[in-house]
Amino acid sequence: MNLQDIDGRVGRLNEMMGEKLGLASGNLARRARRAGRRLPVSVRAGLIRIAAAQEMARHPKLAARLDLSAFDRDYRLAMMALAAIDPRDRRIGFWLGLAGGLVFNLLVFAALALWVLRLRGFI
Repeated sequence: MNLQDIDGRVGRLNEMMGEKLGLASGNLARRARRAGRRLPVSVRAGLIRIAAAQEMARHPKLAARLDLSAFDRDYRLAMMALAAIDPRDRRIGFWLGLAGGLVFNLLVFAALALWVLRLRGFI
C-alpha cells in the first residue's frame, strides 16, 4: 500500500463522515473528535490512528514502520460503522426527541397550572 492508496482511503472516510454525520470541515482526526458520541469509542480511536498513519506515510523513513494490517482493520471497522448510520433516521430521531421533550414540558406546566388553580379555589 502506498501513499496514494492511504490518501484515497482517508478521502473516502472524509466523504462518508461528511455524508453521514454532517462533518464537512477539518482533517480526519478533528472530524473524529467532533463526532463525539455519534461514533463508538473504538471507531473514533481507529480514525485517529488512521490520521496518524496518513501523516507517517508522508515521511519515507516513517512509512516503513506503518502497520498496514492495523490500518486496514481500522479502515474496515470505520467504514462499517459509518455505513450503518442513516442520516434520515438521525434527523427524524432528533425532531421526535425535541417534540417529546416539548410535549412533556407542556404537560408538566399544565399540571402545575391546574394544581395552582385548585389551591386558589378557582377549580
